Amino acid sequence: MDKNVKQDIKKLPLDRILINNGYYYDKEKTSQNYKVVKNDNGDKIIISKAQSGDYLYFNPNDDSDKGNIYNFCKNRGVQHQDLLNSSKNIEINQEDKNHIGVSKNKSIDEFKEFQAINKDNLLAIRRNIDDELQKYANVKKDNKNNMLIPSFSLSNNMITQVGYTSYLINPITKDKNGNDYAKPIKQLCYGSKGLEILKSPNLSKIDNIKTVVITESIIDSISYAKINKLDPNTTLLCGTNGQVTKAHKEVLEWINNKIKEPLYILGFDSDDKGVQYDRQIKQVIPQAQIKKSVFKDFNDDLVMAKKLKIDYPYSNKEVLQRIQELDKKAVNLNKNIERMSKADRDKHIEDMKNSDVMLYKEIKSKALYNKQISYALERLEKNYIDINEKMAKLENKKEISRSR
Repeated sequence: MDKNVKQDIKKLPLDRILINNGYYYDKEKTSQNYKVVKNDNGDKIIISKAQSGDYLYFNPNDDSDKGNIYNFCKNRGVQHQDLLNSSKNIEINQEDKNHIGVSKNKSIDEFKEFQAINKDNLLAIRRNIDDELQKYANVKKDNKNNMLIPSFSLSNNMITQVGYTSYLINPITKDKNGNDYAKPIKQLCYGSKGLEILKSPNLSKIDNIKTVVITESIIDSISYAKINKLDPNTTLLCGTNGQVTKAHKEVLEWINNKIKEPLYILGFDSDDKGVQYDRQIKQVIPQAQIKKSVFKDFNDDLVMAKKLKIDYPYSNKEVLQRIQELDKKAVNLNKNIERMSKADRDKHIEDMKNSDVMLYKEIKSKALYNKQISYALERLEKNYIDINEKMAKLENKKEISRSR
């Protein structure tokens, strides 16, 4: 490695250096501008490239573990030269130096050309936010009807758009080689990854902001606003897109310094990561209030209310009662199915499949983070299985009888 490369070590692609040293890409999390690498020892970092050309990283699980390649090595007790000895063929690409700036500008130009989203957008309807979405400006759609949300970073003490997030109407379930992802990819980021922000077209002055909602996804923020009937003309909605970065904190800190005594709501998911994000944002905005959803996130809460036909705010008890109603019907059918006439049996089974079982399938995935409700659903599922088994036995007896 020549002297020039040694002098420019911070500009060498850190992700490729680490790949040559036992790390590998997290393909489900890596995007064009953010490379996520990890190793078998549980070390996971997110790498980006600054406008200066330096490669920077941060550890999503440790705020103090961040910086350039020198910081990476110091924090792990290794010598940077040891890493470079395994990466002798890696060189600085001049085209790479301007990639982020070009990518950012291109994405913003693209975003401007997209059409405003309409109320009949299928993704918005599925998430039950189609009506609420119309209250906020700058939400767009592409030619596949994906929902597009602008993202922002702080530059020269001003909040500027740096890209956008595409919420996919059809999540990506396989990689380019046809292999299944462990979790479907539901969002794609274009340009630089910043804080998703939405506001009403009538909200023109920052001093008029009374409430700032911050969640992991802008869809959750929209859902929280709908659930709590927030006034869009005084509300700012923010989404971090599944992580909390330095860019997110800078924007929120700027907002906190500019707005006079607003109400900050942290509506992160009801899981371990959500607790971690609460703690990270509270470091920037100590006065922020933490609100937790009944289920994993506020969109799940919103969808569950619609599916179960209960009013928000609701409690676990109300959801449990609704599931117990389904269970009671299933238990009665299970007990009496063998004594029913064929006409009555067929009618009950048809009704159950078209309503109760369909509802069960729709809410099952959203109750995973609530043990009590998950247990009630497991019991309900067992009754459905028993009913199907009894029906199969009755049909089998019928066939045997015919054959005789």
